[in-house]
Amino acid sequence: SIAPDMGDWRETLFFWRGDLSSVSDGFQQVAWEGTWVGSGKLEAPDAKEFTESTNKFEQKFKIGEGSLVKSKEKESSDNDQLSLMFNRSTESPVKAFCSGYYLLDNGEGHEKHGDDTHACWFIRSSSGSVSGNRENQSYLIVLARGENEFGRFISAGKLERIDGGLKYTLTLARRYVTDKDKRWKGTANLPQDTIRDLVERQIESTPWVGLTTKPLFKSRK
Repeated sequence: SIAPDMGDWRETLFFWRGDLSSVSDGFQQVAWEGTWVGSGKLEAPDAKEFTESTNKFEQKFKIGEGSLVKSKEKESSDNDQLSLMFNRSTESPVKAFCSGYYLLDNGEGHEKHGDDTHACWFIRSSSGSVSGNRENQSYLIVLARGENEFGRFISAGKLERIDGGLKYTLTLARRYVTDKDKRWKGTANLPQDTIRDLVERQIESTPWVGLTTKPLFKSRK
């Protein structure tokens, strides 16, 4: 198992939370650092649990080519790329590939692990803006799929813009699934059915609620 006290790791929802920041050596990159916490519930742990967690991670998002276009009108700032992610996602989702390491203790102390593949989509939420103004977009829905030594996983979360863009915090919950789980569907295309489910169930602001252990409905043939 992933951790000795968690039993079957597919029964555990792994919440990752941390702040995003621009990477100076590449316009198309954003850094994400924080901690992760395992939970047996479909709700995010409180802030204290993340603060006290020793399960640290350091990741980088490499934004897909052409997803972001620099504005010549505005002077660049440390969070310029993150602002562009919010503004660009109003037109179409921004796809990024995530890589890096996370610490995991399997009983012999923390060791670094990584994902073989991890694709993420940043999507505008229909309910995450004020009066439909993209400048007031308070959060983006984030969906992801990936694979590593423990198997395939699907993720859902949200990127919050705090204090008008002074801070960007991403909470992303990860559920490991079996190879037969129809929700995975690879990392090439945006999981449209997941978006529809979030909207229909009105859980866009807490998208991890949709990450049940098993699919709620059997896929239609």
